[in-house]
Amino acid sequence: MINITRIFSTLIALIGASGSLHADTITVCPDGTCDFASVDAAITAAADGDRIEIGSGVYESSENHDLEERSIEVVGVAEADEPTPRLQLTRNVGWYLGDLQYRIESVEFVGEVEGIPTHRLRLGESTLETDLRLQGCRFQGLRNGFIRVFTVDIDDCVFDNCFYDEYQSGFIYVRNASIEGCLFDSCVVGSGTSQGRFMIQALDFEAVDTIVRNCEFRYANNEWFRSYDAGSVVLRNCRFEENSSSYYGLVTIFGRVDALIEDCVFTGNHNAPGHA
Repeated sequence: MINITRIFSTLIALIGASGSLHADTITVCPDGTCDFASVDAAITAAADGDRIEIGSGVYESSENHDLEERSIEVVGVAEADEPTPRLQLTRNVGWYLGDLQYRIESVEFVGEVEGIPTHRLRLGESTLETDLRLQGCRFQGLRNGFIRVFTVDIDDCVFDNCFYDEYQSGFIYVRNASIEGCLFDSCVVGSGTSQGRFMIQALDFEAVDTIVRNCEFRYANNEWFRSYDAGSVVLRNCRFEENSSSYYGLVTIFGRVDALIEDCVFTGNHNAPGHA
């Protein structure tokens, strides 16, 4: 005899394991006419697969978010004549990501106080099987560890006045990184005498149409990018201008690494004497 109850229970379990049957769109705007007036509240309420649309405005952000079992999209939807929505960090903030896909688009994150990089935004917690996509975002005045995931795609983003001085790691610390059409402007790596700080550290890395300018890499082994002892590195049509490095240089590739540097421009950079 067919056990209808058992079949029904199995179907319910399968549906639960596969996630939500449909994704919702959650809206955020500062005047209270949307679902939420707070981005933090919207993220807390979001279910797996939901899309959060943020209208133009400035939003304070101070909460950590556990997203290990929720894949979400966070997208700015300002009109063409309106400012991009801005999340003003009022303390160190972490978005703890799981082995899922995440997308953040057209949002500004600001961590500086009176022009000084102060607060940290941490996306991910380790190099898990996380797939993170950042598009059209601006990250201004962030301090210390930013991305800790397995795979990240960063397109058309700006990193401005960011500061990193945590020991033996990178501001962006991943296994696979693709960066296209981005600008790193006036960022600083390292503030002490210890070695091993990097703006980007990755095993497999590709940068296209990316500009690094007016950045400072202080003390030994502090660079914009460093490879692991394996993998592949591609720098294509990138521009490095008016940067300074106190030791090895802007880009360090070593060990068993397949490297291609094509159509790149290095102009006005300064490196410590005796190092290429």
